[in-house]
Amino acid sequence: MYRPKAIFTPTQSVKNDIVTEFPKIDSSRIHVTYEGLSESHASGIAPKKPQHTYPTSFYLYVGNFYPHKNVSSLLHAFREVRTNAHLVLAGPEDHFSHRMKDLAHKLSLQERVHFVHSISDSELGYLYAHAKALIHPSKAEGFGLTLLEASAYTCPVLASDIPVIRETMGDNFIPFDPIDIYSMAAAIQHFDEHPQKKYLPLAILKERFSFETMAKQTLHTYEEVLR
Repeated sequence: MYRPKAIFTPTQSVKNDIVTEFPKIDSSRIHVTYEGLSESHASGIAPKKPQHTYPTSFYLYVGNFYPHKNVSSLLHAFREVRTNAHLVLAGPEDHFSHRMKDLAHKLSLQERVHFVHSISDSELGYLYAHAKALIHPSKAEGFGLTLLEASAYTCPVLASDIPVIRETMGDNFIPFDPIDIYSMAAAIQHFDEHPQKKYLPLAILKERFSFETMAKQTLHTYEEVLR
């Protein structure tokens, strides 16, 4: 049986899951290397004019539409929120996004929910910079890069209260239970009425999450294994 000399994971939470699921694996072989922000987002400077037209006031989701991302619960929750803001969902156009579009119509949200696909990093930066907040309803994550990207633009973050997000964001986000749409709706409603600047500070972003640090850690592990 093949036994890897090293396993890389993006977070300690993922490492813990692996050790729990595969107790025979030597945990010392598992190395945590945090991902880093791309240069296009690390500056936090957004373009003044977007390519697309967006609502004046909107909340934002960024990511794919796979079931574990829990976008269906977000749509159900958003229907319960009393707000003039809209919801922009940015991600790939595929079978899963079409299912979410169908659900939005079923919930009579087509006038309040907008899907955007194939946007540039520059356009994404505009969305982060101008959104009321990023909403991240995922049931499971390996890392959660979009929360860090949003933080770089000082975009408030509302997110699932799960271990991996606690690990990367600390207390710098507004939590909700991703399994409970009313918990999610209540968090959005409260934020809409009482906005809070909850996002990861720039100093922590630069210190903990950089490609340079990730590359150095990866190289060090390679060197250790080869020796």
